[in-house]
This record gives sequence, C-alpha cells and structure tokens, in this order.
Amino acid sequence: MVIEPKVLLLDEPTVGMTPDEMLAMIEVVRSAHERFNLAIFLIEHRLRVVHELCQHVQALVFGRVLVEGTPAEVQNHPEVIKAYIGEQEVEF
Repeated sequence: MVIEPKVLLLDEPTVGMTPDEMLAMIEVVRSAHERFNLAIFLIEHRLRVVHELCQHVQALVFGRVLVEGTPAEVQNHPEVIKAYIGEQEVEF
C-alpha cells in the first residue's frame, strides 16, 4: 500500500484457509478496499468470499466470459450451472 496502488490483484487469497481464517481475510480485503479506495480484481472459487466482497462478477470458461452480473445472478445462471456442474441426471 506504500505506493498507493489503484487496483489490488488477488488470486485465490483464501486457498487453504480455515473458515475462521477465511472470514478474517474477507475483513482484511474489505478494509483495504475502503481505507485505500482500491478497485479489487479477485479470482476466487469460494462462493462465500465472492458473495461477501464482490458487487460484479464474471464466470469464465476456458478463458472466455460466459456470464456476468451480480454474484447471485451468475451463480444461478443456467449456463454457469451447465459449465461447472453439468447436465447429466443422477439416478438413485
């Protein structure tokens, strides 16, 4: 923060963290955003982190933007579900 950046790039900042550590990291990122007026570019697979920190998200598939919008819109979009979970029915 010494050089007063305008953008903070974070790649999976909560990987390997316990749930308590993850919550602490969310607060660190949120605090940095507010205190230093930073734009934050976040790559993250933990949806709790995305929902807590992001106002606008993009879902990528093979490097291309599949869908963009709010975290809830993107998470519930049929194309995102198809790409990440699949369509195959499971019989029990």
